Amino acid sequence: MTKRHKLSKPSPYRKVVSSVDKRRYHTKKEAENTAEVQMLQNPGLELFVYKGPDGGWYLTRRKHDN
Repeated sequence: MTKRHKLSKPSPYRKVVSSVDKRRYHTKKEAENTAEVQMLQNPGLELFVYKGPDGGWYLTRRKHDN
C-alpha cells in the first residue's frame, strides 16, 4: 500500500505595497515643487516625479519612460 502525501494549500496572493515608507504627495504640482527645492539645495541631485499605483505622487532618482 502506498502512502499519500498531503499537499498544503497555497497561500492567497498578497499585493506588495512598497510605497508605505515613501513620502506621498497629493498633487503632481506639489511633488514637482518639492523636487525643485531639493535639487536647488543639492546641485548634484536629479529627481523625477511619478504617479504610484495608489494614485499618489512620489519622487525618485530613476528616470521613468512614461
